[in-house]
Order: sequence, then structure tokens, then C-alpha cells
Amino acid sequence: MQESAQPSPRPTVYHCPHCGGLVSIEDPTQTALQCPHCGGQFSIAGEEAPEHAATGAIDDAQAWAEMESRREGDLSELRIRQVASLRRGVYRTRSWLIIGASTCAVGFAQLVHLAIRDGRFGLRLGPMFDAILAVLAALIFWHFVARIRALSREIRESRMHDPATPPDFSTLSDGSQRWTNLDELANRTNIRER
Repeated sequence: MQESAQPSPRPTVYHCPHCGGLVSIEDPTQTALQCPHCGGQFSIAGEEAPEHAATGAIDDAQAWAEMESRREGDLSELRIRQVASLRRGVYRTRSWLIIGASTCAVGFAQLVHLAIRDGRFGLRLGPMFDAILAVLAALIFWHFVARIRALSREIRESRMHDPATPPDFSTLSDGSQRWTNLDELANRTNIRER
């Protein structure tokens, strides 16, 4: 007697609560999952699988395509948080570079002053050492200035630009329908109470 081969069960698909990505599992008894997209871990104990995954009404390729289109949205919360944290990091880095460039400029001026002062007294080794350090401070200053310019350009480019066409507000209402809705609700409530 030959046993009929049972078809392998369809993998159950869950949405990651961190990034919204689809996570498919082979073992239905598995309760702890790790998202392959963001690396976040979550538990599915007692949760129901999405309707399309349980019934098999939608193809896995469609589910993955749906997930990808959702992840590509410009206004996703995760993307906004990432952009905001990157911008804060760039501002912080630029601030430190400005402080470093200012320190180098002051150090350069001080070292040039010391080199000139010590050169007038006939010292040879001290002014030469001060001059070498002044050149080094000037090079570091120009490096910091170049990085500050690059970061400022990056900040300007990362800002959202105005749309090419103005937004269409014609589909929005003026709010007067809310009074109508409240009146209808009050009338329904009065009818039920009678």
C-alpha cells in the first residue's frame, strides 16, 4: 500500500511590526521570528496569520510585491525616522568640524605669532618647530573647511523640494458636512429612544 504524498503546507506569512516586511515561516509551531529585512525580533504566539496567508487566496509573489510597494513609500514612518536621525548626525558632525576648524585657525595664528616672536630673539629650533606646526594646523583647517562645505551641500540636497505642481485641495470639503452628520446622528438617536 502506497501512502499518498501530502502536499507541503504553504508557509504562513506574518508582517514584521518593526518595518512592515513580510516574514514567511515553514514551521507552524514556531512562535519567535526574526525579520530578514530589519533584523527585528517579534513573537507570534496567539496571533492569527493574515487572512490571505491562511487561506492561500493570494500568491506569495503577490504578497511580496505588495510588501515591497509598501516599503518603497516615501512617507513611511521608518524612512522618516531614518532621514531625521541621519540629518541630526550630519548637523552634529558639521558642528564638530566647525569647532575643529576654529580651533585650528586660532592655533595657526598663535603658532605664527610665536614663531615670529621667537625668531626675533634669535632662537632657531623653536621658531622652526612653531612654523611646522602652523603649516600642519593650516592643512587641517583647510581639510575641515572642505568637509564642512561637503556636509552643507549634503544637507541642502537632502531637503524635500517643493512639488512641481501645487496640491489639489478641490477634493477637500469645508467642514460643513460635519454639522449635517451630527444632526443625522442626533435624529437617529432620537428615533431609537422613542
